[in-house]
Amino acid sequence: MKVTRDGKYVYATNRGHDSIAAYKVGDDGRLELVAIERAWGRGRRTWRCRRTGRGWSARNMPGNNVTVFRIDPRTGRLTPAGEPLAHPSPSCIAVLP
Repeated sequence: MKVTRDGKYVYATNRGHDSIAAYKVGDDGRLELVAIERAWGRGRRTWRCRRTGRGWSARNMPGNNVTVFRIDPRTGRLTPAGEPLAHPSPSCIAVLP
């Protein structure tokens, strides 16, 4: 599970059916399901929030690709930012300054 930098949304990957569940964090801390989105890849290994806080990148190790998603700041919904990038068994991506 990952939380956006502003603490407004939580995302959880579901390897069983290759999806991403998006939740809004309420004022009382309770989670409200926003949507369950297609993951555009099999078996997410890791994912990381983009520095802007407006998207996620996911490494799909058994799916042999990397996907990038945009986060709608008003709704928390995810949309793919282009086609997945083919890469053999990605397990980690490091962002350097």
